[in-house]
Amino acid sequence: MAKSLQTFVESAPLVSQTHFLRHLMVVPVAGPVAAAMPPFEGMEFIVVGEQFIDLLKFHYQVTAGFRMADYLAQTGALSEPMLQTRSLAYWAGLEWIHDWFRGDGGEVPDLSDQVASKLSLGLDSDALMQGLLFMVLHECGHFALGHVTDGPSNHGVAAFRQLSEWLLTEEQEQELAADAWAVRAMHWPNPGWQCTAITRLFVLFGIAHAALGTRSPEHPYLPDRCAHLVAALQANGVAVPADTLRLPEVIAQEYDYRKRKAGDASPPTRDENLALLIGYLSTVSRQFEDAGGDAALLAWMRSRNAITRPW
Repeated sequence: MAKSLQTFVESAPLVSQTHFLRHLMVVPVAGPVAAAMPPFEGMEFIVVGEQFIDLLKFHYQVTAGFRMADYLAQTGALSEPMLQTRSLAYWAGLEWIHDWFRGDGGEVPDLSDQVASKLSLGLDSDALMQGLLFMVLHECGHFALGHVTDGPSNHGVAAFRQLSEWLLTEEQEQELAADAWAVRAMHWPNPGWQCTAITRLFVLFGIAHAALGTRSPEHPYLPDRCAHLVAALQANGVAVPADTLRLPEVIAQEYDYRKRKAGDASPPTRDENLALLIGYLSTVSRQFEDAGGDAALLAWMRSRNAITRPW
């Protein structure tokens, strides 16, 4: 993963240097694991869980599939049954992620074969790399700000503390400071696209919080983190609409609402949600190919001056 991320970063002006990627290790563990480890024999390490990367890929592949559905819907080529089950299938994908966090983890399926559009998969692969880059830079921030070796470092978070609905702990303030450091470390040639990539990363954190039914003692409450990220972007001269980064909060609130509304009803199993999602993507893929596939999608995007890469 480190090599793939370095190749991606060096192909676009997203950071000034890439030597920090030599400190990145991917380990075969489950859960949303990404951490700056205490130095060992003078070497700093950033550890990322292999299954969490797989889960990110799963989420981005779901999004790539729904990019096809969006295109078909906007051009009037999506069949009525698919329009009616579209929302249900989308939530089935997020519910699968929700149950993955709540259960025993396990193998994450590769959905790329279910998505006919290589263009959409490529775009979302680029977005995935941007989300991973932000996550790795966040961990670099912990080293740069002295959180791992020398203890806490406030770096301007104290003022934000007064805006929070919750009393932030020292560890939560460090997380916000590391987010702000990552914002300053990145270049922002296309902030809307890049923030969409980061938002999807935060969506997984929101689903994890909802699945576990508790706030993380080490990480800020998700609305706080999203609001602080918007403030950090604005302070860095990056103009991003605040609602772009409210999606994780909305997702978490939706899960809470759905959980209360369901009551004692038996929700679909993880296997049932996956079967619904795969069936939907398979059907949409056939309709997408019948409508001209990637060639038609690319022509449609160009006719509307739509971006085909994230910068």
